[in-house]
Amino acid sequence: MASFNYTDEQYQSAVDEAGDGGGGGEPLPKGPYNVYVESEKWIASKKFPGDETKQSFELTLVVFDGPYKGRKIWATLYGIAPGFQPANENEQKAVQISRAALFNWAQACGYTTQALQNTPTLHGKPFCANVKFIPEKPNPSDASKPYAAKNDVRNDFKPLDP
Repeated sequence: MASFNYTDEQYQSAVDEAGDGGGGGEPLPKGPYNVYVESEKWIASKKFPGDETKQSFELTLVVFDGPYKGRKIWATLYGIAPGFQPANENEQKAVQISRAALFNWAQACGYTTQALQNTPTLHGKPFCANVKFIPEKPNPSDASKPYAAKNDVRNDFKPLDP
C-alpha cells in the first residue's frame, strides 16, 4: 500500500475538485485507491420483488486522488437488510462478507461498530479500498453478450496511511 500524507485542507480540496466524477470508461486497474463514500442506497431484488429483506445495499465510492481522481466504484452488500434470514450456505457467506465489509468500513474511518449509529456518519470520510479487477467472461445464456469486465470492492477497506 502506498503512503500518502494529507492535511484536512488537502483532502477537502481533492473532494471538491472531484466533483461528481462519474464511473465512465473501463474498470480501474487492480490495486489500492484512496476513496470516500459519496452515497448509499437500498436496491430491490430482481429475484424477490417487494421483499424488503432481500434488498442489496449499494455504496458509491469516489476516488479522490491520483490518475483516476473522480472515478466512481460501486460496492454492493447483500444480506444486511433488517429481517434478512439466509436460506442457504451461499446466502450465509454473503451475510458474513457484507457484515465484515461494514465493520471494516467503519474501522477504516476511525469508528467502532458500537460507536457508529448509522452509516451516513461515514460519508465523506477518507479511507483506502483495495479494488479488484474482474475480466470479461462468457454469458452462458447468450454467447453474443458476454459479461463486461468490472471492478469489485467488498471487504478490503483500510485507514489511510498516516
